[in-house]
Amino acid sequence: MRKLKLDRLLAITCLVLMVYIIYSFVFDSLSNRPTKEAEKGFLDLHDLDFAQGGAVFLAGNWAFYPFAFIDPLSKQEPAPSYIDVPALWNNLAYDGKLMGADGYGSYRLKIRLAENTGQIGLKLPDMSSSYRLYINGELVAQNGRTGTSKEEEIPQWKPGVAFYNPTTPELDLVVHISNFHHAKGGMWKGILIGNKDDILKYREVNLMRSYILFGILSIMAIFLLSFSLIEKISPVFLSGCFVYFPP
Repeated sequence: MRKLKLDRLLAITCLVLMVYIIYSFVFDSLSNRPTKEAEKGFLDLHDLDFAQGGAVFLAGNWAFYPFAFIDPLSKQEPAPSYIDVPALWNNLAYDGKLMGADGYGSYRLKIRLAENTGQIGLKLPDMSSSYRLYINGELVAQNGRTGTSKEEEIPQWKPGVAFYNPTTPELDLVVHISNFHHAKGGMWKGILIGNKDDILKYREVNLMRSYILFGILSIMAIFLLSFSLIEKISPVFLSGCFVYFPP
């Protein structure tokens, strides 16, 4: 009888964790859906008032300059390719062949904001494997050190936030990315733009979800390991409770 109760309790614990994981996948799939998409390197957000709340993922068709770090202040650049964001650049056709994982390049997106838009925030994901983000020629964020070779590059995978005070409704985003340390290259996740408070709240919610999940896993680990010393628990069942693929 005791063994039966223990098995039921373990099954319920694992079921609760599975529900949380499914919820995380559903939450991310809904929250990551952009309301507008860029076309040919341009995104029109002039009818959105960030002061009223809300944020937008900078998804869609970005201009892309493979194997070139363009001058973010220059207005005279060669004709770009176009690449969907978020997506890997591995399968991008370049010079008659696929670009592959290793390489570097520049992403560019021009954005039109509403007049008199106040301070904006950007929720920045990690990008493979290092990047520098410019807005209207000003460096506002970076991860690691970009380079044109493995020796020059210093990789870093660290999400973050950045803030910018626009003096004009026209924004020119340029992102230099290099990758010589990962099997996947490019801007594989979207950048979120909105007002400062919304971006900070979004970051806090994601941090809280991570802490909650860590707490659940820690409690389960203590629970299962403690009872494994008393009862014979199937190793397959025990390890199966900890199989988790983060969204």
